[in-house]
Amino acid sequence: MATSKKPTTKSAKTTPKKTTTRKTATAKKSSVKKAPVRSRSTATKKPKTQQLESFKVSAPTEPFMTFRLNRQTAYWLALGIVVLGMGAWILKLQSDIQYIYDQIEVSNSQSDAAEAQIQLRTQQKEN
Repeated sequence: MATSKKPTTKSAKTTPKKTTTRKTATAKKSSVKKAPVRSRSTATKKPKTQQLESFKVSAPTEPFMTFRLNRQTAYWLALGIVVLGMGAWILKLQSDIQYIYDQIEVSNSQSDAAEAQIQLRTQQKEN
């Protein structure tokens, strides 16, 4: 619920300024002219309200499902090719990294198996 702000008005109270003059025995009396007092009206002008207009749906200039080759189509094709290429590159990197991990795992398991055989032989010799 929107409330409008009430316009503020300035009151028309004007107080004349008092001037004090010093009287001296040797000075002449000077006549001071007072400026005319301007009165201000307290009435406020209401701003004109603009009529709100709703948007009107215009008829489409061309059907939605039309296909035309233009510069924007070329840009989107280039962007799509770049994105697909980057995705393929990342998949290749992931498979290469997984292959390296597999090789490390195989070498570790072979060394573990070799150590186990050595331990078995030493235990058999001791018995």
